[in-house]
Amino acid sequence: MNDWLIYLIKASVIQGIIWGVYVLFFRKANSFRANRVLLLLGMTSSVILPGLQFSWSTAQHWVADMREAPVLSSMGELITMTRVAQVSETASPLRLLTWVYVGIGILLFARACWQLFQLNKTNDKKLLIQKPFKVYSTQGGQAYSFFGHIHIPASTWQSPNHEHVLIHEQQHARLGHSWDRLFMEVMLVLLWFNPFIYFIKRSLIEVHEFEADQAVLQRSVDKYAYQLTLLDETRKILTQPLVSYFSLSNTKRRLHMINNNKQTSNWRYILMVPVVISLLGIFSFNWKTLPKVYDIELPAVALINGMGEKLQGMLQEVSDEVPSISPVKIEGDEIKITSGFGKRPDPWNNNEPNYHKGLDIRATLRTPVITPANGTIVKIENQPKGYGKWITVKHNDQYETRFAHLDGYAVEMGQTVTRGDTIAYVGNTGKSRGPHLHYEVWKDGKRVDPARYIKDYQAN
Repeated sequence: MNDWLIYLIKASVIQGIIWGVYVLFFRKANSFRANRVLLLLGMTSSVILPGLQFSWSTAQHWVADMREAPVLSSMGELITMTRVAQVSETASPLRLLTWVYVGIGILLFARACWQLFQLNKTNDKKLLIQKPFKVYSTQGGQAYSFFGHIHIPASTWQSPNHEHVLIHEQQHARLGHSWDRLFMEVMLVLLWFNPFIYFIKRSLIEVHEFEADQAVLQRSVDKYAYQLTLLDETRKILTQPLVSYFSLSNTKRRLHMINNNKQTSNWRYILMVPVVISLLGIFSFNWKTLPKVYDIELPAVALINGMGEKLQGMLQEVSDEVPSISPVKIEGDEIKITSGFGKRPDPWNNNEPNYHKGLDIRATLRTPVITPANGTIVKIENQPKGYGKWITVKHNDQYETRFAHLDGYAVEMGQTVTRGDTIAYVGNTGKSRGPHLHYEVWKDGKRVDPARYIKDYQAN
Protein backbone atom coordinates (compact mmCIF):
# COMPACT_ATOMS: atom_id res chain seq x y z
CA MET A 1 0.00 0.00 0.00
CA ASN A 2 1.46 3.35 -1.03
CA ASP A 3 2.57 5.83 1.58
CA TRP A 4 0.13 8.50 0.41
CA LEU A 5 -2.86 6.20 0.89
CA ILE A 6 -1.71 5.23 4.38
CA TYR A 7 -1.24 8.91 5.17
CA LEU A 8 -4.76 9.83 4.00
CA ILE A 9 -6.33 6.98 5.95
CA LYS A 10 -4.49 8.02 9.13
CA ALA A 11 -5.54 11.66 8.66
CA SER A 12 -9.18 10.60 8.21
CA VAL A 13 -9.14 8.42 11.33
CA ILE A 14 -7.65 11.23 13.42
CA GLN A 15 -10.35 13.63 12.19
CA GLY A 16 -13.03 11.13 13.14
CA ILE A 17 -11.58 10.78 16.65
CA ILE A 18 -11.26 14.56 17.11
CA TRP A 19 -14.84 15.17 15.97
CA GLY A 20 -16.18 12.37 18.19
CA VAL A 21 -14.40 13.79 21.26
CA TYR A 22 -15.73 17.26 20.42
CA VAL A 23 -19.34 16.08 20.12
CA LEU A 24 -19.21 14.01 23.30
CA PHE A 25 -17.49 16.49 25.61
CA PHE A 26 -17.37 20.02 24.18
CA ARG A 27 -20.21 20.76 21.75
CA LYS A 28 -22.63 21.95 24.46
CA ALA A 29 -20.01 24.12 26.16
CA ASN A 30 -20.33 27.89 25.81
CA SER A 31 -16.55 28.42 25.62
CA PHE A 32 -16.87 29.18 21.93
CA ARG A 33 -13.35 30.46 21.33
CA ALA A 34 -11.89 27.36 22.98
CA ASN A 35 -14.14 25.14 20.83
CA ARG A 36 -13.03 26.97 17.71
CA VAL A 37 -9.35 26.50 18.60
CA LEU A 38 -10.02 22.85 19.40
CA LEU A 39 -11.56 22.14 16.00
CA LEU A 40 -8.87 24.02 14.09
CA LEU A 41 -6.04 22.37 16.00
CA GLY A 42 -7.74 19.02 15.50
CA MET A 43 -7.77 19.57 11.73
CA THR A 44 -4.15 20.74 11.78
CA SER A 45 -2.99 17.77 13.86
CA SER A 46 -4.78 15.38 11.49
CA VAL A 47 -2.47 16.46 8.64
CA ILE A 48 0.69 16.77 10.74
CA LEU A 49 0.67 13.69 12.99
CA PRO A 50 0.55 11.08 10.17
CA GLY A 51 3.58 12.76 8.60
CA LEU A 52 5.65 12.57 11.79
CA GLN A 53 7.61 9.36 12.13
CA PHE A 54 9.48 8.42 15.29
CA SER A 55 11.18 5.04 15.54
CA TRP A 56 11.52 3.07 18.76
CA SER A 57 13.59 -0.08 18.43
CA THR A 58 14.27 -2.92 20.85
CA ALA A 59 16.94 -5.58 20.46
CA GLN A 60 16.14 -9.30 20.43
CA HIS A 61 18.58 -12.10 21.28
CA TRP A 62 18.68 -15.09 19.01
CA VAL A 63 20.97 -18.00 18.09
CA ALA A 64 22.12 -18.63 14.50
CA ASP A 65 22.98 -22.13 13.31
CA MET A 66 25.50 -21.95 10.44
CA ARG A 67 26.28 -25.66 10.35
CA GLU A 68 24.55 -26.01 6.97
CA ALA A 69 25.47 -22.59 5.59
CA PRO A 70 26.66 -22.46 1.96
CA VAL A 71 30.08 -21.16 0.99
CA LEU A 72 29.81 -18.65 -1.84
CA SER A 73 32.67 -17.56 -4.06
CA SER A 74 33.53 -13.90 -4.48
CA MET A 75 36.19 -14.30 -7.19
CA GLY A 76 34.01 -14.25 -10.27
CA GLU A 77 33.61 -17.97 -10.98
CA LEU A 78 30.30 -19.26 -12.28
CA ILE A 79 28.08 -20.09 -9.29
CA THR A 80 24.82 -22.01 -9.70
CA MET A 81 22.11 -21.61 -7.09
CA THR A 82 18.68 -23.23 -6.79
CA ARG A 83 15.55 -21.54 -5.49
CA VAL A 84 14.25 -23.03 -2.23
CA ALA A 85 11.73 -20.42 -1.11
CA GLN A 86 8.67 -19.13 -2.94
CA VAL A 87 8.47 -15.36 -3.41
CA SER A 88 5.05 -13.80 -3.67
CA GLU A 89 4.41 -11.12 -6.24
CA THR A 90 2.09 -8.25 -5.48
CA ALA A 91 0.56 -5.93 -8.01
CA SER A 92 0.11 -2.21 -7.65
CA PRO A 93 -3.61 -1.61 -8.27
CA LEU A 94 -3.64 1.90 -6.80
CA ARG A 95 -2.87 3.92 -9.91
CA LEU A 96 -6.53 4.27 -10.95
CA LEU A 97 -7.48 5.14 -7.38
CA THR A 98 -4.78 7.81 -7.36
CA TRP A 99 -6.13 9.40 -10.53
CA VAL A 100 -9.69 9.40 -9.17
CA TYR A 101 -8.52 11.03 -5.93
CA VAL A 102 -6.49 13.69 -7.76
CA GLY A 103 -9.22 14.33 -10.33
CA ILE A 104 -11.95 14.98 -7.77
CA GLY A 105 -9.53 17.12 -5.75
CA ILE A 106 -8.84 19.26 -8.84
CA LEU A 107 -12.58 19.68 -9.46
CA LEU A 108 -13.17 20.79 -5.87
CA PHE A 109 -10.26 23.22 -6.08
CA ALA A 110 -11.66 24.67 -9.32
CA ARG A 111 -15.07 25.06 -7.66
CA ALA A 112 -13.55 26.93 -4.72
CA CYS A 113 -11.66 29.25 -7.10
CA TRP A 114 -14.89 29.90 -9.01
CA GLN A 115 -16.70 30.78 -5.79
CA LEU A 116 -13.95 33.26 -4.87
CA PHE A 117 -14.23 34.78 -8.33
CA GLN A 118 -18.00 35.10 -7.95
CA LEU A 119 -17.54 36.93 -4.63
CA ASN A 120 -15.42 39.60 -6.29
CA LYS A 121 -17.88 39.85 -9.14
CA THR A 122 -20.86 40.92 -7.03
CA ASN A 123 -22.82 43.46 -9.11
CA ASP A 124 -25.01 46.38 -8.05
CA LYS A 125 -23.20 47.03 -4.78
CA LYS A 126 -22.86 50.45 -3.19
CA LEU A 127 -20.23 51.38 -0.62
CA LEU A 128 -21.91 52.60 2.57
CA ILE A 129 -19.13 52.56 5.19
CA GLN A 130 -15.36 52.72 4.59
CA LYS A 131 -13.90 51.89 8.04
CA PRO A 132 -13.17 49.81 10.05
CA PHE A 133 -14.66 47.37 7.52
CA LYS A 134 -16.05 48.13 4.09
CA VAL A 135 -19.83 47.80 4.14
CA TYR A 136 -21.76 47.48 0.87
CA SER A 137 -25.44 47.62 0.06
CA THR A 138 -26.47 44.89 -2.39
CA GLN A 139 -29.60 43.94 -4.27
CA GLY A 140 -31.33 40.91 -2.77
CA GLY A 141 -29.81 37.90 -1.02
CA GLN A 142 -28.72 37.83 2.60
CA ALA A 143 -26.18 39.69 4.70
CA TYR A 144 -22.72 38.10 4.77
CA SER A 145 -19.08 38.96 5.43
CA PHE A 146 -15.84 37.87 3.80
CA PHE A 147 -12.66 39.11 5.45
CA GLY A 148 -13.00 42.92 5.70
CA HIS A 149 -15.95 43.20 3.30
CA ILE A 150 -19.54 43.12 4.53
CA HIS A 151 -22.52 42.87 2.18
CA ILE A 152 -25.99 43.78 3.41
CA PRO A 153 -29.12 43.73 1.20
CA ALA A 154 -30.68 47.15 0.65
CA SER A 155 -33.96 45.91 2.12
CA THR A 156 -32.21 44.88 5.33
CA TRP A 157 -30.24 48.15 5.51
CA GLN A 158 -33.51 50.11 5.37
CA SER A 159 -35.16 47.96 8.07
CA PRO A 160 -34.88 48.28 11.87
CA ASN A 161 -32.79 45.08 11.84
CA HIS A 162 -29.82 46.59 10.04
CA GLU A 163 -27.93 47.63 13.21
CA HIS A 164 -28.01 44.09 14.67
CA VAL A 165 -27.04 42.57 11.32
CA LEU A 166 -24.17 45.02 10.84
CA ILE A 167 -22.73 44.43 14.32
CA HIS A 168 -22.97 40.66 13.85
CA GLU A 169 -21.13 40.71 10.53
CA GLN A 170 -18.51 43.07 11.95
CA GLN A 171 -17.78 40.47 14.62
CA HIS A 172 -17.29 37.80 11.96
CA ALA A 173 -14.77 40.08 10.23
CA ARG A 174 -13.04 41.09 13.47
CA LEU A 175 -12.67 37.47 14.65
CA GLY A 176 -11.16 36.34 11.33
CA HIS A 177 -13.70 33.62 10.59
CA SER A 178 -13.01 33.86 6.85
CA TRP A 179 -9.53 32.43 7.42
CA ASP A 180 -11.11 29.39 9.05
CA ARG A 181 -13.47 28.93 6.11
CA LEU A 182 -10.62 29.06 3.58
CA PHE A 183 -8.59 26.60 5.66
CA MET A 184 -11.51 24.17 5.70
CA GLU A 185 -11.93 24.49 1.93
CA VAL A 186 -8.28 23.50 1.46
CA MET A 187 -8.82 20.51 3.76
CA LEU A 188 -11.89 19.52 1.75
CA VAL A 189 -9.85 19.51 -1.45
CA LEU A 190 -7.24 17.24 0.15
CA LEU A 191 -9.58 14.96 2.13
CA TRP A 192 -12.86 15.18 0.21
CA PHE A 193 -13.56 11.44 0.64
CA ASN A 194 -13.64 11.61 4.45
CA PRO A 195 -17.17 12.18 5.85
CA PHE A 196 -15.83 13.48 9.18
CA ILE A 197 -14.34 16.57 7.56
CA TYR A 198 -17.84 17.71 6.57
CA PHE A 199 -19.04 17.21 10.14
CA ILE A 200 -16.09 19.22 11.44
CA LYS A 201 -16.77 22.00 8.93
CA ARG A 202 -20.42 22.19 9.97
CA SER A 203 -19.44 22.26 13.65
CA LEU A 204 -16.89 25.02 13.00
CA ILE A 205 -19.45 27.17 11.18
CA GLU A 206 -21.83 26.63 14.08
CA VAL A 207 -19.15 27.78 16.55
CA HIS A 208 -18.53 30.86 14.36
CA GLU A 209 -22.16 31.88 14.74
CA PHE A 210 -22.13 31.25 18.50
CA GLU A 211 -18.96 33.30 18.87
CA ALA A 212 -20.35 36.20 16.81
CA ASP A 213 -23.66 36.16 18.71
CA GLN A 214 -21.78 36.23 22.01
CA ALA A 215 -19.66 39.18 20.84
CA VAL A 216 -22.79 41.10 19.76
CA LEU A 217 -24.53 40.62 23.11
CA GLN A 218 -21.41 41.78 24.94
CA ARG A 219 -21.95 45.19 23.28
CA SER A 220 -25.10 45.81 25.38
CA VAL A 221 -27.45 44.82 22.57
CA ASP A 222 -30.95 43.91 23.76
CA LYS A 223 -31.07 40.10 23.82
CA TYR A 224 -34.81 39.83 23.04
CA ALA A 225 -34.66 42.24 20.09
CA TYR A 226 -31.57 40.49 18.72
CA GLN A 227 -33.34 37.12 18.76
CA LEU A 228 -36.29 38.60 16.87
CA THR A 229 -33.85 39.86 14.23
CA LEU A 230 -32.32 36.41 14.00
CA LEU A 231 -35.72 34.80 13.42
CA ASP A 232 -36.63 37.42 10.83
CA GLU A 233 -33.42 36.92 8.85
CA THR A 234 -33.76 33.12 8.94
CA ARG A 235 -36.34 33.29 6.17
CA LYS A 236 -33.78 34.48 3.63
CA ILE A 237 -31.89 32.14 1.31
CA LEU A 238 -28.20 31.14 1.41
CA THR A 239 -26.23 31.17 -1.84
CA GLN A 240 -22.46 31.22 -1.14
CA PRO A 241 -20.69 28.51 0.95
CA LEU A 242 -17.41 30.42 1.47
CA VAL A 243 -18.75 33.36 3.45
CA SER A 244 -20.18 33.97 6.94
CA TYR A 245 -23.92 34.66 6.83
CA PHE A 246 -25.96 36.40 9.49
CA SER A 247 -28.41 33.51 9.71
CA LEU A 248 -27.99 29.78 9.20
CA SER A 249 -30.19 26.72 9.48
CA ASN A 250 -28.99 26.10 13.08
CA THR A 251 -31.18 28.94 14.40
CA LYS A 252 -32.66 26.79 17.17
CA ARG A 253 -29.23 25.97 18.61
CA ARG A 254 -28.16 29.59 18.33
CA LEU A 255 -31.18 30.73 20.31
CA HIS A 256 -30.45 28.03 22.90
CA MET A 257 -26.82 29.10 23.29
CA ILE A 258 -27.80 32.79 23.50
CA ASN A 259 -29.99 31.97 26.49
CA ASN A 260 -27.51 29.54 28.05
CA ASN A 261 -26.03 31.44 30.98
CA LYS A 262 -24.28 28.45 32.53
CA GLN A 263 -20.52 28.97 32.46
CA THR A 264 -18.40 26.04 31.29
CA SER A 265 -15.24 25.14 33.17
CA ASN A 266 -12.17 25.23 30.95
CA TRP A 267 -10.65 22.36 32.92
CA ARG A 268 -12.45 19.89 30.69
CA TYR A 269 -10.14 20.87 27.82
CA ILE A 270 -7.27 19.19 29.66
CA LEU A 271 -8.93 15.99 28.43
CA MET A 272 -7.39 16.71 25.02
CA VAL A 273 -3.86 16.22 26.38
CA PRO A 274 -4.12 12.40 26.73
CA VAL A 275 -6.06 12.28 23.46
CA VAL A 276 -3.23 14.02 21.58
CA ILE A 277 -0.58 11.88 23.30
CA SER A 278 -2.51 8.74 22.34
CA LEU A 279 -2.83 9.87 18.71
CA LEU A 280 0.87 10.66 18.60
CA GLY A 281 1.75 7.21 19.92
CA ILE A 282 -0.61 5.39 17.57
CA PHE A 283 -0.01 7.25 14.33
CA SER A 284 3.50 8.74 14.59
CA PHE A 285 5.61 6.14 16.40
CA ASN A 286 7.04 3.20 14.48
CA TRP A 287 7.68 0.35 16.91
CA LYS A 288 10.28 -2.16 15.73
CA THR A 289 12.05 -5.16 17.15
CA LEU A 290 15.50 -5.56 15.65
CA PRO A 291 17.23 -8.95 15.86
CA LYS A 292 20.73 -9.10 17.32
CA VAL A 293 22.98 -12.13 17.13
CA TYR A 294 24.85 -13.25 20.25
CA ASP A 295 25.54 -16.96 19.66
CA ILE A 296 26.78 -18.54 16.42
CA GLU A 297 27.16 -22.26 15.89
CA LEU A 298 29.68 -22.96 13.11
CA PRO A 299 30.30 -26.27 11.31
CA ALA A 300 33.29 -28.29 12.49
CA VAL A 301 34.75 -28.39 8.99
CA ALA A 302 34.76 -24.62 8.88
CA LEU A 303 36.67 -24.43 12.14
CA ILE A 304 39.20 -27.03 10.95
CA ASN A 305 39.79 -25.28 7.62
CA GLY A 306 40.04 -21.86 9.22
CA MET A 307 36.88 -20.62 7.46
CA GLY A 308 34.89 -19.76 10.59
CA GLU A 309 35.53 -16.05 10.18
CA LYS A 310 34.35 -16.07 6.58
CA LEU A 311 31.15 -17.95 7.40
CA GLN A 312 30.49 -15.70 10.35
CA GLY A 313 30.73 -12.69 8.03
CA MET A 314 27.92 -14.12 5.92
CA LEU A 315 25.50 -13.93 8.81
CA GLN A 316 23.26 -10.86 8.41
CA GLU A 317 20.50 -9.29 10.41
CA VAL A 318 17.14 -10.55 9.17
CA SER A 319 14.27 -8.12 8.97
CA ASP A 320 11.75 -6.86 6.46
CA GLU A 321 14.01 -3.93 5.56
CA VAL A 322 17.23 -5.91 5.06
CA PRO A 323 17.88 -7.56 1.63
CA SER A 324 17.60 -11.32 2.02
CA ILE A 325 16.38 -12.94 -1.23
CA SER A 326 17.55 -13.16 -4.82
CA PRO A 327 16.59 -10.15 -6.96
CA VAL A 328 15.82 -12.31 -9.99
CA LYS A 329 12.56 -14.21 -10.10
CA ILE A 330 12.86 -17.53 -11.92
CA GLU A 331 10.39 -20.33 -11.39
CA GLY A 332 12.02 -23.76 -11.30
CA ASP A 333 15.19 -22.76 -13.20
CA GLU A 334 18.75 -22.23 -12.13
CA ILE A 335 20.11 -18.75 -11.45
CA LYS A 336 23.65 -18.23 -12.75
CA ILE A 337 26.04 -15.65 -11.39
CA THR A 338 28.47 -14.77 -14.17
CA SER A 339 30.52 -12.27 -12.20
CA GLY A 340 30.87 -12.02 -8.44
CA PHE A 341 31.71 -9.14 -6.15
CA GLY A 342 35.36 -8.08 -5.90
CA LYS A 343 38.45 -8.40 -8.11
CA ARG A 344 37.98 -9.78 -11.61
CA PRO A 345 39.36 -9.46 -15.18
CA ASP A 346 37.64 -6.50 -16.86
CA PRO A 347 36.00 -7.74 -20.10
CA TRP A 348 35.82 -4.12 -21.33
CA ASN A 349 39.53 -3.37 -20.78
CA ASN A 350 41.54 -6.29 -22.23
CA ASN A 351 40.85 -8.37 -19.09
CA GLU A 352 42.86 -6.00 -16.94
CA PRO A 353 42.16 -6.57 -13.22
CA ASN A 354 39.48 -4.35 -11.75
CA TYR A 355 37.04 -4.34 -8.84
CA HIS A 356 33.51 -5.44 -9.64
CA LYS A 357 31.08 -3.53 -7.42
CA GLY A 358 28.13 -5.88 -7.62
CA LEU A 359 26.80 -9.24 -8.70
CA ASP A 360 26.00 -10.09 -12.34
CA ILE A 361 23.13 -12.56 -12.66
CA ARG A 362 22.45 -14.06 -16.09
CA ALA A 363 18.78 -14.42 -17.04
CA THR A 364 16.60 -14.29 -20.13
CA LEU A 365 15.32 -10.97 -21.40
CA ARG A 366 12.28 -9.56 -19.52
CA THR A 367 12.77 -11.89 -16.53
CA PRO A 368 11.07 -10.19 -13.54
CA VAL A 369 13.38 -8.35 -11.14
CA ILE A 370 12.06 -8.31 -7.58
CA THR A 371 12.91 -6.22 -4.55
CA PRO A 372 14.78 -8.23 -1.88
CA ALA A 373 13.26 -6.22 1.02
CA ASN A 374 10.63 -3.63 1.79
CA GLY A 375 11.51 -0.12 0.71
CA THR A 376 10.84 2.93 -1.44
CA ILE A 377 11.88 3.68 -5.03
CA VAL A 378 14.26 6.66 -4.76
CA LYS A 379 15.97 6.65 -8.18
CA ILE A 380 14.91 5.71 -11.71
CA GLU A 381 17.54 6.71 -14.27
CA ASN A 382 19.05 5.82 -17.64
CA GLN A 383 22.78 5.91 -18.43
CA PRO A 384 23.24 4.60 -21.99
CA LYS A 385 27.04 4.39 -21.61
CA GLY A 386 27.00 2.90 -18.13
CA TYR A 387 24.31 1.20 -16.08
CA GLY A 388 21.70 1.64 -18.78
CA LYS A 389 18.27 1.70 -17.21
CA TRP A 390 18.62 1.34 -13.44
CA ILE A 391 16.68 1.63 -10.20
CA THR A 392 17.63 2.26 -6.58
CA VAL A 393 15.47 1.04 -3.68
CA LYS A 394 15.99 2.59 -0.24
CA HIS A 395 15.10 0.04 2.45
CA ASN A 396 16.02 2.02 5.57
CA ASP A 397 18.70 4.41 6.77
CA GLN A 398 21.30 1.63 6.46
CA TYR A 399 20.47 -0.40 3.35
CA GLU A 400 19.91 0.40 -0.34
CA THR A 401 19.92 -1.88 -3.39
CA ARG A 402 20.61 -1.02 -7.03
CA PHE A 403 19.48 -2.88 -10.17
CA ALA A 404 21.09 -2.07 -13.54
CA HIS A 405 20.97 -2.92 -17.30
CA LEU A 406 17.17 -3.21 -17.08
CA ASP A 407 14.86 -3.63 -20.03
CA GLY A 408 12.04 -1.67 -18.40
CA TYR A 409 10.47 -0.50 -15.16
CA ALA A 410 7.41 -1.77 -13.26
CA VAL A 411 7.34 0.98 -10.61
CA GLU A 412 7.35 4.76 -10.28
CA MET A 413 9.43 7.22 -8.28
CA GLY A 414 8.42 7.37 -4.63
CA GLN A 415 6.44 4.12 -4.78
CA THR A 416 6.53 1.89 -1.72
CA VAL A 417 7.40 -1.75 -2.45
CA THR A 418 7.31 -4.95 -0.42
CA ARG A 419 9.80 -7.84 -0.50
CA GLY A 420 8.98 -9.94 -3.58
CA ASP A 421 7.31 -7.15 -5.59
CA THR A 422 8.27 -6.96 -9.27
CA ILE A 423 10.05 -3.65 -9.81
CA ALA A 424 11.66 -4.09 -13.25
CA TYR A 425 12.71 -6.59 -15.95
CA VAL A 426 16.10 -8.03 -16.89
CA GLY A 427 17.54 -6.28 -19.93
CA ASN A 428 20.63 -5.54 -21.99
CA THR A 429 20.78 -1.75 -21.79
CA GLY A 430 23.85 0.37 -21.21
CA LYS A 431 27.35 -1.13 -21.12
CA SER A 432 26.33 -4.78 -21.39
CA ARG A 433 27.28 -7.83 -23.47
CA GLY A 434 24.05 -9.76 -23.00
CA PRO A 435 20.84 -9.97 -20.96
CA HIS A 436 21.70 -9.95 -17.26
CA LEU A 437 21.06 -8.09 -14.02
CA HIS A 438 23.79 -6.13 -12.28
CA TYR A 439 22.82 -6.15 -8.60
CA GLU A 440 24.40 -4.06 -5.84
CA VAL A 441 23.80 -3.90 -2.09
CA TRP A 442 24.77 -0.70 -0.26
CA LYS A 443 25.25 -0.67 3.51
CA ASP A 444 25.94 2.59 5.33
CA GLY A 445 26.79 4.28 2.02
CA LYS A 446 29.28 1.60 0.86
CA ARG A 447 28.93 -1.33 -1.54
CA VAL A 448 29.07 -4.77 0.05
CA ASP A 449 28.98 -8.32 -1.34
CA PRO A 450 25.36 -9.00 -2.45
CA ALA A 451 25.91 -12.78 -2.16
CA ARG A 452 25.81 -12.42 1.61
CA TYR A 453 22.26 -11.07 1.37
CA ILE A 454 20.67 -13.95 -0.55
CA LYS A 455 19.19 -16.09 2.21
CA ASP A 456 16.65 -18.20 0.31
CA TYR A 457 19.13 -19.73 -2.12
CA GLN A 458 21.83 -22.32 -1.55
CA ALA A 459 24.82 -23.33 -3.64
CA ASN A 460 24.83 -26.64 -5.50
